[in-house]
Amino acid sequence: MRQLDEDKLTSTVTYEPNKMSAGQHFVGKYQMISQENLDEYLKAIGVNVPMRSMAASVKAHIECAIVDEVWNLTIHTGTRDVTIKFKLGVEQEMHTPDGRQINATYNLDGDKLIAKEFWGDKEAVIVHEVDGDDWTATMTCGDVRCTRRFKRE
Repeated sequence: MRQLDEDKLTSTVTYEPNKMSAGQHFVGKYQMISQENLDEYLKAIGVNVPMRSMAASVKAHIECAIVDEVWNLTIHTGTRDVTIKFKLGVEQEMHTPDGRQINATYNLDGDKLIAKEFWGDKEAVIVHEVDGDDWTATMTCGDVRCTRRFKRE
């Protein structure tokens, strides 16, 4: 039997969050409870009047799932469902619920999910945060900011 020299033994344990578990606090279903400054934000990103009117009247529901590192955010509006699928850190082309063709990148920054959207000469940043059963989405384009709040169902 071989004898170990205990002075030469070292152990280093480094915590590296599993990408599969990153963001799990977002997983679930949420119902919108309030929104502030939505119309001004939608104007800033170029949404037309009929779409803005429709968006203002909708009490959206969000459903978040993460499967094999692919995030699925499904927005239920009552008239249609829109699913946004993405992997963290990967820029991709996508169509927004209001019909814009954008490039977007999603990343986690601590417990926040941050989406950066680019189209034409515009940029928007959406910061998603979950605190217990409360999901807050803060959307910014230029100097216009909108906040939407959701409650876990």
